[in-house]
Amino acid sequence: MQTSSKPRQIEGVVRQELESEAVLYHAATGKIHILNKTAECLWELCDGNHSLSDMEADLRARFQIPDEAPVANDVAETLEQFATNGLVSVEDSD
Repeated sequence: MQTSSKPRQIEGVVRQELESEAVLYHAATGKIHILNKTAECLWELCDGNHSLSDMEADLRARFQIPDEAPVANDVAETLEQFATNGLVSVEDSD
């Protein structure tokens, strides 16, 4: 996945709050996915308008993560898991 990729949530995935975590239910597969706060923030940004670079910047601002802390790989890995599990489609920017 490229830093310019713009993931978008797949239709048919329902999000619910459960205690301190978000739960995604993928109707087509019948699978449930539990997200921590960081993954939940990334999920919210999967609207087809935010690139991986945008998401990294958003996480840094929300959680006050210093610039020298490595975040890009974690963002990419989480979004790859979303894609692998059929939760998002990925659009590459031109």
